[in-house]
Amino acid sequence: MRFLPMVALLSSLAGCVGAGQPQGASLNPSQVAAEKLIDAFYSYDPRQLLAALADAPASQPQLLFYQGWAEGGNYAIINRAPCQFVGEREITCAITVRDDLIAALGTSYWVTDKFHLTIREGQIVQVSNTSNDPPEFDLALNWLRQERPSIMAGPCRGFFAGGPTPKDCVRAVVEGFKAYRASTQSNQSSQSDRSKRPSFNARCMTASVPNEYHLKNEKLAFGRAGNESERQEPDAKLS
Repeated sequence: MRFLPMVALLSSLAGCVGAGQPQGASLNPSQVAAEKLIDAFYSYDPRQLLAALADAPASQPQLLFYQGWAEGGNYAIINRAPCQFVGEREITCAITVRDDLIAALGTSYWVTDKFHLTIREGQIVQVSNTSNDPPEFDLALNWLRQERPSIMAGPCRGFFAGGPTPKDCVRAVVEGFKAYRASTQSNQSSQSDRSKRPSFNARCMTASVPNEYHLKNEKLAFGRAGNESERQEPDAKLS
């Protein structure tokens, strides 16, 4: 998810989850287990999540980190689709959420996270995640690795691999994303300002060459060449 890998108050979010929970009248036992795992994840109670992952020990470190990340990033469910079979033993649960990370990037849509569950004999034995993050997410994360490596070495150590401080991690990343967005907007503004300024050669020509010469092809070409020589694209600060 986004790397794979993103709350409202617990009481209000629990109400939201309950309201969005699919009705289970037509669900088979494997789907019921999948829905219970989603309930446990968005309860933001690690004990409930561990119980739902009792038969999937290898998935526990990533899911527990992700749960803390989601809580710290104020994930709130916008839409919860019913968990669906995508194979004989595979179930996918799609959850669209609103969160602080995407808000910090200022993109135009909210992300849908998918939980991919492997079921054997009615038990969840493996869980992984994917999401349709906007391109800005990975760009911002790479910018953070280059510009603020202390975040990855500090609060984000063990990133989506059982690290001890996922809530602190996501909060630091949110602030980093805000800085990335401000830096990007500043670079775009500077580039726009440079493109509007006449080049040195163009100013010299305007001051020293009679107007009729400006119509000659060789003078126009010279002016264009001067303009192009002075335009410099900003270096991308992305890894």
